[in-house]
Amino acid sequence: MTGIDSLRNVLELERRKGYTDKAVIGGLDKYLHKQAGQIRQSLILSLNEVKTKELIPQLLSGFDELNLANSNYGSYGVDERKRWMTNVLGWLDQLEGTAKKKSSQESVVRSQKVGVRSQESVVRSQKPGVSSQESGVRSQ
Repeated sequence: MTGIDSLRNVLELERRKGYTDKAVIGGLDKYLHKQAGQIRQSLILSLNEVKTKELIPQLLSGFDELNLANSNYGSYGVDERKRWMTNVLGWLDQLEGTAKKKSSQESVVRSQKVGVRSQESVVRSQKPGVSSQESGVRSQ
């Protein structure tokens, strides 16, 4: 599990607990102060895999603007905690949307490659004098 996954899990738990600052021992601020650097490193590693490189500065900037390392969540009232949570979860949604887009693009490329291989097998099997063994086509 990455630091980003852990962050989402902790924030979702905090939301389910009614923004009581009891999702982690010591409170959310302590967790964020300790984990912000690791979360940023995890973010950088995952962004290095993103094909759309122009999004990297935008997503890193968004993370830095959240200023998780200096969070004052514990001093906020419930309404302010909800707004803060909405901002952080919104950023995570944007990040995960980028990752899903990357993943779906890779899936399309993989399926296109499989489709090309399948077409090549059909063409080989249709050539006169090519046995089904040579073409990779199995008879049942």
